[in-house]
Amino acid sequence: MTKYVELIRKAEVKRRAAMSNTLLHELLGKGLFPQPTYLTESTRIPVWNAAEVDEWIKVRLDRRSLSASEVAA
Repeated sequence: MTKYVELIRKAEVKRRAAMSNTLLHELLGKGLFPQPTYLTESTRIPVWNAAEVDEWIKVRLDRRSLSASEVAA
């Protein structure tokens, strides 16, 4: 069975992660956010693996939940 990778464009990345264009580029520049892939010879259309973006978000939410549970203990 073929496994498909969901690719998302910049607008969807910003929507899912609830971040501005400026913050996205800052995190990309620092290597703190999944890097895009370019499917064309020209590098005009960056796409991200949706699973990588979702995992980045999940890690931050888990970290927040862990911090809250430590405070409550």
